[in-house]
Amino acid sequence: MVDGEKGEGIELARKYEISGYPSLIFIDSNGEFIAQTAGYRDPEQFVEIGKVIINR
Repeated sequence: MVDGEKGEGIELARKYEISGYPSLIFIDSNGEFIAQTAGYRDPEQFVEIGKVIINR
């Protein structure tokens, strides 16, 4: 977890164009953007989003 309003989070929020919080971004091991979602997600929703991303 990174705070987009402090420290390195500010740079990451700019790089990945985060405009609202909470936001989830999925990046690969090279730092390349895969997907983004905004808003609170409960644990079950979070797992489902992860499954969709993995199965792309």
